[in-house]
Amino acid sequence: MHNGNDQQLEAAVDRVLKALPPLKAPDTLIPRVLAAIEPAASMRWYRRPWQTWPRALQLALLCVAIALCAGLYVGIGQIANALRGTHVAAQLNDVLSTLSAGRQVAIALANAGSLVLARLGTGWLVACGVLVLLSYAACVGLGTIFARLAWARNSQN
Repeated sequence: MHNGNDQQLEAAVDRVLKALPPLKAPDTLIPRVLAAIEPAASMRWYRRPWQTWPRALQLALLCVAIALCAGLYVGIGQIANALRGTHVAAQLNDVLSTLSAGRQVAIALANAGSLVLARLGTGWLVACGVLVLLSYAACVGLGTIFARLAWARNSQN
């Protein structure tokens, strides 16, 4: 639409930016950067990120992790094979019957809750929702205030 104006503006901005002198870093920048890097460089190898560990240790840890996973996989398979008797089936049946009873209780509670909510009406639900949101906002606001007060005290010391 304004293609000619856009190109002129782009050319003008390009000329102005190219005419600017190169920026010079402050003299204190290099010592500050080196001072910030030095503690990380002097850390022990096991305190540094895994990618910076010696390659032999990375490979050894990888082999140990693979061996542990394989052992866990085989061990679980062996335990499952050992427990395939009728005793395990009886225990599984007990667990499933308990879960079934819990499911029936959850369904009854959900039905009771829906009846209570239907009785209370939409206005009550909206009021409770607004109360929850206002409480959340108050907690966030107070938390922010207390955190700023704590940081202000730390920066003064």
